This record gives sequence, structure tokens and C-alpha cells, in this order.
Amino acid sequence: MTTEARIDAVCEFLRENVCGNIKLKKPDDDDPKHVETAMPEVYPVYLPTKGDDWLTSTPCIVVMPVKDSRSRGNGTLTLRLGFMTWSPGTRAFDGEGMKLDLNYDGWRALFAFMEQVETALTAYATVGDMEVEYPIEKGLFTDDERVPDLRPYFLGQMDVPFRYVVPQRMSEHITRLLD
Repeated sequence: MTTEARIDAVCEFLRENVCGNIKLKKPDDDDPKHVETAMPEVYPVYLPTKGDDWLTSTPCIVVMPVKDSRSRGNGTLTLRLGFMTWSPGTRAFDGEGMKLDLNYDGWRALFAFMEQVETALTAYATVGDMEVEYPIEKGLFTDDERVPDLRPYFLGQMDVPFRYVVPQRMSEHITRLLD
């Protein structure tokens, strides 16, 4: 299996085992009181854009390769899962109608989303020809070690190492290609 096929396998795993079972808030920056939900999308490597508006893909997960290393028949592929959610606040009925509390508690939905993915990965333990390794590290997305304030959008990331076996013929084939 190639790196590309492994990334595709993880995307398919996330679509089937996580994103197909949940709905998260979909952005409506023109009217934050109007809330629709959608199943998160899963994208390999890059977030597709519609013009300059990359936020239209929210909610989503982007599966990005960080490192793929091989040695003597074994390999480790570390994937960074980038998460994007939207939440301007909490909606509640106050007796007169729906009220929106602009508390920007969306980070809670982000972490709940990331924990659903982590739970699915550890419960299944294998994706394609790979086994989930540890530690799995997650947190808010940082840019130069700072968390960008994009509220009501919330960005997170999870680094997941996977271990796989490189078939001997594949190792020999790669070695011949590199010689």
C-alpha cells in the first residue's frame, strides 16, 4: 500500500466511522442566530476552497501527512488531522423565543469532535494495513506557537502515528528505484 492509499484509507475510515454519524454547526456569518447542521467533510491533504472563502468547508477534517519513515520492513506514517468547527455560542429557548448567547464556547464542540475521532481510532485500532500507535497528540491549532483568534471558527489538530509493515518485495523495489 502506498502513502497515498493510506491517506485515502484514513479519509474513508473517518467518513464511515465518525463523520457519517454526527452533525455539527454549519457557518452562517450573516446571521449567527440561524443555525443549520451538517455532517463534517473529510479532505485529503488540502482544504478545498471556493474562491477565497476556505471557511465554507466547515465543519471538516483535513488528513495531512507529516512524516512517513521506513526501515527494514517496518514503516511509520504520522498523519496530522486538522479540524475546523464553527460555533458563535449557545442557543436556548428563553420563553419568548430562541436566544443566542455569544459566549464563543465552540472550543468545546471542537474537542468533543476530536475526542470522537480519537475514540474511533483507538476502538478499531487498525485502518487499512496500518495499526494506530501512541501517543496520539491533540490540541488547538497553533501558528508560531500562538493560537489564532478566529472565533466563531475553532481549529484543532491531532497527530496520529500509524505503524505498517513494508512487504519485502516492496522494500526491494523501492531500493532499486533509488539506486
